[in-house]
Amino acid sequence: MFPRDPDFDDKKVRRVDDAYPGYVIKEVLDILDVGAVTYVRSVEAGIKLFNEKPWDCVFVDCLKQGGEGFRLLEAVRRNPDEDKIRTPVILCTAFTERLNVCRARDLGANEILAKPVSPDQILVKLACALFKQREFIQAPGYVGPCRRRRQTDWSGKEERRAAGAATTEEITEAEVKEVAHGR
Repeated sequence: MFPRDPDFDDKKVRRVDDAYPGYVIKEVLDILDVGAVTYVRSVEAGIKLFNEKPWDCVFVDCLKQGGEGFRLLEAVRRNPDEDKIRTPVILCTAFTERLNVCRARDLGANEILAKPVSPDQILVKLACALFKQREFIQAPGYVGPCRRRRQTDWSGKEERRAAGAATTEEITEAEVKEVAHGR
């Protein structure tokens, strides 16, 4: 997991939010003794600051100003600076419908903090983002932490199309129907 008593003294966190929950997050970050907490009201200001100075973590309301928070996440993940692109981003939202959560995941969010926020959840999300980072992926169509949270042991072949494995041309129509009908 992460350290039992995580030390945030030397961490620099940016918070991009203009709502009351943003104030609660700032108060909790102060209680956790986060080294420096900088607050900006707009996504534009957040992107500008991000390009000027390195951050250890970013909290952003993903649906603020009509979804503009997602734009900040995209700016982080598309940054040409190799260190900045890996900055953990915690998206805060009251709209945790599957569509929004999947969009945040697909854009490379490290964590999603559901509103209303609690001090415990802020601590857990921040500690995971900073101290329990998942493998970072840079691939066509996706940049961000590995989306797989659970590690499972795989006892099968390492490659799907290993020597001797069936290709789609070798699968019979009857086999396709069996799979389609759950037999």
